[in-house]
Amino acid sequence: MYPQAIILGVALLKKRGEISDYNLALSSIGVAIATYHYYISQIARQVSNTCSAAGISCASQYYTSYGYITIPMMSLTVFTLIIIFSSLKKTDNKKPTRK
Repeated sequence: MYPQAIILGVALLKKRGEISDYNLALSSIGVAIATYHYYISQIARQVSNTCSAAGISCASQYYTSYGYITIPMMSLTVFTLIIIFSSLKKTDNKKPTRK
């Protein structure tokens, strides 16, 4: 997500609207990773007690709000919103402009 801020900032300064393709690709990868992290932190933790990789336990929740909003859920939400807004921008760029 952090490289997207730089890419979008440069695109904004240079007034480049065709950056949406790159943004959609990066956000799609982000959605896949965030979904996997949410699965590991919520579902796999409940199924298996052996949830430890490199000494870090995924059984402990560092942030939880409303019972389901965790850091992976927040990143999943942001990536989904980026995809929606990039898709809207991409369809807006395809509309013919009147001169």
